Amino acid sequence: MDKKEVQQLKTKPSEELTKMLAEQREKLWTLKEGILNGK
Repeated sequence: MDKKEVQQLKTKPSEELTKMLAEQREKLWTLKEGILNGK
């Protein structure tokens, strides 16, 4: 395994993680907005 492959392995999971976190944040935001608008 060369350095480039290792670098890809290191960066890819963090990208996935960032995407997941963004989605979670969006869901939470939508939920919060829904509650605020519901009242």
